[in-house]
Amino acid sequence: SGGWTSLAALPLTPRSGLRGVRVGDRAVFLGGLLGLPCPPNASCLAPTHWPDELAILEGAGWRTGATGVKESPVSGAVAVGDRVILTIERQVLVLDPENDRVAALTTLPTEMGPLTTDGSRLFGVSGSDEGGGDPARVQVFTLASGAWTTLPPDPLGASFDRLVIWTDAGLVLLAKKLVASPGGADGPSFVRAALFADGAWRRLPDLDCIGGWSWHWTGTRLVAPQLGSADGGEIDGYGRAIPFGGWLD
Repeated sequence: SGGWTSLAALPLTPRSGLRGVRVGDRAVFLGGLLGLPCPPNASCLAPTHWPDELAILEGAGWRTGATGVKESPVSGAVAVGDRVILTIERQVLVLDPENDRVAALTTLPTEMGPLTTDGSRLFGVSGSDEGGGDPARVQVFTLASGAWTTLPPDPLGASFDRLVIWTDAGLVLLAKKLVASPGGADGPSFVRAALFADGAWRRLPDLDCIGGWSWHWTGTRLVAPQLGSADGGEIDGYGRAIPFGGWLD
């Protein structure tokens, strides 16, 4: 209808960093951090436990459950069928939200950002090449075989803020070029993109945005819903305000 509808209050303990994932015709909300967020540039004590309670939205009503995991934070959640694939540090778990059951699935071969899925495979990639070495390659976990494989090198090269998202057109890799002074003397760090489909990578046009830390597939396009912009400041100014968010058709 193009309008907003208010729902009943989320039945969870107040927290920051809550994650939500669509599972069929339901929405599951979980993870996050209890207590107040750590202020910018502050050194805060790390939490000793994380909330395991979750909330499921069915129609206009809520019900609660639990993940059963309190020792580590949920760093990623993606739906496969009626299950939720959770990433907790380097462990990948399968959550049955209907019955509050969690089972181990696999271990990440390396540290990765949020996983994405086409329904039969999981895709993940390291978020940055700032540690040196060869540029990271996209890793693929096939659910049926339980094995990890590696995609060919992508055309974006050494990058940071790297993220993969499955779309109807194939797997999209989003990243920013790794340079000595990103956003400073080397200029703005625009989001770049590449598509993996039919067994090969294809470079897509660069986007006119410099944020894009969180992307979402709407069914027709990728959207990074971050507000605001940056102009580089007085010393290494960009000559214009460049938006953080954007979209890719």
